[in-house]
Amino acid sequence: FAGKILMLEPRRLAAVAVASRVAELLGEKCGETAGYRLHLDSCVSAKTRFEVMTEAILVRMMQEDASLDGVSVVILDEFHERSIWTDLSLAFLKDAVQLRDDLFVLIMSATIDTERLTSFLGCDHIHVPGRQYPVEITYRPPENRDICDDVADAVRSIPIKENVLAFLPGLRELRRTEELLAPFAERSACISSAASV
Repeated sequence: FAGKILMLEPRRLAAVAVASRVAELLGEKCGETAGYRLHLDSCVSAKTRFEVMTEAILVRMMQEDASLDGVSVVILDEFHERSIWTDLSLAFLKDAVQLRDDLFVLIMSATIDTERLTSFLGCDHIHVPGRQYPVEITYRPPENRDICDDVADAVRSIPIKENVLAFLPGLRELRRTEELLAPFAERSACISSAASV
């Protein structure tokens, strides 16, 4: 593609994580070929060709340039996390595609009503079957300590061969739990990857 690729992510943390990971895979710093653009925060340059952004940023861009000149592909990720910004972006993109025959829009979701969406857009869809894995949910009552200590203890108690996904309320708690698990490198990597989701 000659133009930029824009990818919409509904959450700021996910947008930064995706851009950073793509830059890492390219062996570059974020802001070179791959970057992100958020409200009051951006990491892009004149070289940036792949931009990850939140939906409101695209709406603002399309208010200034309805045809998205210089953009070849727009990807709406996690489309099932619908918001007014997502729906407005989709309406603007539908108009933009009618203005340009070289603009591609890709909508990704694990759980969308494909019939209604393809009917609205007048497009085809690709179904990619997924695999299901057994999931075991365990519960440990808190021991009246810091949540980070409780989660770190729970993760350490699980056999190392198991994959673990731990949910914590915020970035501070994620970072603290990662520090507590640092001596257990494999578990620390697991928590780190969960933090970047």
